[in-house]
Amino acid sequence: MSLVDQNKDLIQRYTAAIWQGQSVEATFCAANIVTHNLASASGVPNLEQTAAYFRAALPDLSLHQTMVFGQGDRVMQHYTVKGTHSGAPLFNFPASGRELTLTGQNIFRIADGKIVERWSIIDAADTFQQLSAAGGQS
Repeated sequence: MSLVDQNKDLIQRYTAAIWQGQSVEATFCAANIVTHNLASASGVPNLEQTAAYFRAALPDLSLHQTMVFGQGDRVMQHYTVKGTHSGAPLFNFPASGRELTLTGQNIFRIADGKIVERWSIIDAADTFQQLSAAGGQS
């Protein structure tokens, strides 16, 4: 298996585990991981906490990695999250009971078999449009 294929496999396993609620950051991430995102959903750069934030709002959450590709030490991932907003508030919007579909991308840099850097983007415009259609902001 090539290094790029190993890196892609690492990201696929990491993502599946983290969104299922497993504590895996120490296994998959370097201790000094650097994250780049405008604002994490939960206000912290830790993906475990961000995933928990979304699982609390969308208890039936499912994540599908729609595209994963790599080059050199980088892996890019496009994902789709679906779930019913029946739990905790999401971005200050109270639970609406409606199904939401969220999409985003991550780019990971991997060194020595660990994630050392991560860039994250969620389609915020579409997410807020769905939340606004589902009800008012509290």
